[in-house]
Amino acid sequence: MRGKKGHMKQLLLGAVCFICLAQALFYGTIKADETTCVIQTENRIDGNQALSLSRDSRDGDLSFTLWGESENVQVAAPDLNRKANAGLITAAGSSGLILPGSRTLEVTDTGGCMIDEKLSGLLFGSTKIQGKSLMIDGRPYEILGVLPGSSGTALIQADRDTKAVMNRVTLHITGKESRQEAVRRFSGSTGIQGTLLPLHLYGIFSEALLRITAAFFLLYLLSGIFRKADGLFPLLVGILSAAACIWILDIRIRIPGDMLPSQWSDFAFWAETAEQKAGEIALLFKAEKSGMELSYFTSAFISGLFSIFSVLPGYFFLRSLRLRKLSSLLMMTGFFLLLSFSFCILHGQNSSALIQERILWLFFPLCLWLTYLKTNIGIQSPPALEETAIVLNLFFHYTEITSLFCAQKERKPNRKYIKIRDNYNEKKEPITNGLDRTSQ
Repeated sequence: MRGKKGHMKQLLLGAVCFICLAQALFYGTIKADETTCVIQTENRIDGNQALSLSRDSRDGDLSFTLWGESENVQVAAPDLNRKANAGLITAAGSSGLILPGSRTLEVTDTGGCMIDEKLSGLLFGSTKIQGKSLMIDGRPYEILGVLPGSSGTALIQADRDTKAVMNRVTLHITGKESRQEAVRRFSGSTGIQGTLLPLHLYGIFSEALLRITAAFFLLYLLSGIFRKADGLFPLLVGILSAAACIWILDIRIRIPGDMLPSQWSDFAFWAETAEQKAGEIALLFKAEKSGMELSYFTSAFISGLFSIFSVLPGYFFLRSLRLRKLSSLLMMTGFFLLLSFSFCILHGQNSSALIQERILWLFFPLCLWLTYLKTNIGIQSPPALEETAIVLNLFFHYTEITSLFCAQKERKPNRKYIKIRDNYNEKKEPITNGLDRTSQ
């Protein structure tokens, strides 16, 4: 009975750790697109100016969308007589830059709109609402699609009569161009000045904290294996396991071009870069956030909390876990793979990015494999390998002595031969004894 309770406690700790890491991974996928950057403009742009700039962008090599967000705008479903307050995003340009991965609302779709899943549920009770009518701030629109998310957001295209103020620009980054270079090129082409919002730092923070937490668990297991390693075979297994850890963690270190100096001895560059990055981090907290930017901040914060909460249950799970049988290893591996599959199913359409993450599917099976090595091998070579090493050692000595003996055409005593022969006679008895013991 006590053994069953111990196993249930281990499974519970492992499941809690898995849920925390999986939730951290899920919220970490809610981040700004890495191929775009957002500029907070100093100019306040109305609908007429925004459409003129958007038309010029289609004629040039710049790809950007101007937009702004209004809070507490009334939306209503006239057929069902239902109303709700929403955050309204008014865009001048392709909505694919603002909300990638969803249906695109083009500049010509001034009579159409899109709403997110939360508004769809409040107003219609379903997400299959394409083609239905919606009143936004007293104007009729046709619903062209449903956006993923639960922040209560509606999206429309600006026209010349739009009164909403647009103070954001989402700019597409081309090729190996840095964000700062893209902003300078945009300002030089349009004359619009603004401040770059480093929203990508939210994703970097959540991703780094998650992988640091996972690396802590793997290093804890690998350190136990290398401490017990004795011989070439266990050392090779440990090195291969460490390589598997790096592959599963999928650590991608990218250094932006603006962080590489022309000369490594340029200490002023490093001081200026550090000051600039500190200013970007401070701006993330000081700048007024739109609803979409607030969702990125909240997701990164929740992801970090889940990563931290996974440390204690994960540590006690791995510390108490002992896998002595291969059947136990396979059963535990199947249990965590089933958890991964169930987690993806529960999140539905939002799990498309999760399915491609190696860490979700392979992290816990790797931890179980390392625990199995640490418990059973200890880490020692199997008896068959030890017997093979003894036989090869004996064969080597016989071959060396025979070759020297045949080289003596005149059968004269050779000091090198006598020395090797004496050394062989001294080692012969323990080697043969080792063979006798293994054969018995």
